[in-house]
Amino acid sequence: MMSIRMWASCFALPPEEAADKLLAGDIDAMAMLASWDAPVVQQLVADERVELLNLARADAYVALYPFLSKATVPRGVGDLRRGSPAGRRHLVRIQGEPSGAQGSPLRDPISSAELRGAGPLRV
Repeated sequence: MMSIRMWASCFALPPEEAADKLLAGDIDAMAMLASWDAPVVQQLVADERVELLNLARADAYVALYPFLSKATVPRGVGDLRRGSPAGRRHLVRIQGEPSGAQGSPLRDPISSAELRGAGPLRV
């Protein structure tokens, strides 16, 4: 039986630097907390080389971590002509993050103290 070892490294990079490294092929994946309207998010969603992760268990994350809320990204929102992302994607966001319509938060923002008291986010 063959054994496969997977190696992963985590780096704390600013979103723009991480995006540059992702697009250059220097890293394979990235995660970030940023507004949907952030230029780096729009750049990545529109790029055909980038695939937006679908969190199949987004509802479970929201149930376990009350500072999160679910966000659904519809097919084609990144690039309507290409249909990118190729399908509906479910993500999580910190409560108070706008849903895509600028200036229309879903819920009141939460304090950093509430985030600190929530415990570690397990993936």
